[in-house]
Amino acid sequence: MHRNSTKLFFLPGLVLIAVLAAGLVTSAMTLLSDKGADWWNDVSWSKLERGETTAALAATLKDNLPGGHYLVTADRVSSYLLFHDLGTRVRPGCDNWLFLADELVVYPDAEDHLLTRAKMVGQVEQALKEKGVSLVVAVVPDKSRVSGEHLCGVDRPARFENRLGDFVTALRAQKISTVNLLDALSLLDGERYYRTDTHWNQRGARVAAETIAAQLRDEGLAPTPGAPWKIGMGAFQERVGDLIRLAGLSDVAVSYRPKGDMVALQTLEAPEAGGGGTDLFGDTRLPGVIDIGTSYSNNSNFVDYISAALSSPVANMARDGGDFSGSAVAYFANPAFLQTPPKVIIWEIPERVLEQPLTQQEKDWQGKLAEGKL
Repeated sequence: MHRNSTKLFFLPGLVLIAVLAAGLVTSAMTLLSDKGADWWNDVSWSKLERGETTAALAATLKDNLPGGHYLVTADRVSSYLLFHDLGTRVRPGCDNWLFLADELVVYPDAEDHLLTRAKMVGQVEQALKEKGVSLVVAVVPDKSRVSGEHLCGVDRPARFENRLGDFVTALRAQKISTVNLLDALSLLDGERYYRTDTHWNQRGARVAAETIAAQLRDEGLAPTPGAPWKIGMGAFQERVGDLIRLAGLSDVAVSYRPKGDMVALQTLEAPEAGGGGTDLFGDTRLPGVIDIGTSYSNNSNFVDYISAALSSPVANMARDGGDFSGSAVAYFANPAFLQTPPKVIIWEIPERVLEQPLTQQEKDWQGKLAEGKL
């Protein structure tokens, strides 16, 4: 028994050695060839610090090495089994909780970036007001903030303690309607985010949605409610979270990766046409409430939960990877907005993007907003 256990203990190490031996020569040849030139040209200290350089290296090798996908996967499995290492983008907590490294990065000039984005939100709010559109901002707290008890040694810098509150304060100082979802999520017992995913689970998404809907009603922005939505329950099944995918382990058997969350997805069904109320325009064909934002809006029925809480459909214009500006810039250029603007826009913004350096898209948009344009 002891001898077999010893063999099993050394197995990941032997696999790792085999992977390194098999890939060393071909990896070097790939990176020195024309196929590796793009990777070399894109290397920078800032991208290395954020883990983007190593992620691009893995992608380059996977795409260009013979059997590269299998070599990279074997390397990731070995690293996980031997060192509990999940790569540069994922940090393992305890009890199968995983966290996105992007939430934990300290950026230079972070406060300036946060305040610049708060000012941009104010400029958006003013431009929308001129079009008769009301803006409600919903700030999504980091998973590592809400579920910090599961970090278990993963360092969340103390300087982040006031990050969310500072942004909310800056928005409210401009009299922007702002929902601090931290309060609602903190009052909810139990798990509010998936263990192996960046995003909130259905419990978290639902309480966030109901909090936003309540604020719309309090401010007189909710559409006339229609018939109640029907909510059903699906069967339990494993949900392999995006953090498992970022670790490069989504395609392997559960024995060689963290186990995904067991989830019974709820189904939300709108009442039949004609059974609901009119929107704020008095016309059911026109959008009344629009959601823009990120993948938080596209996960765990979040927008459907808002619709159910309002008993009125909410249109989802959010984009995965939208960060601060992605879905907003795209939606404001959309003919649907230009021709038939809604009455209310819910702008969902994750805490983790607030202090990041401004992207080129954001800098370009900043110039337009300064001219009063969306």
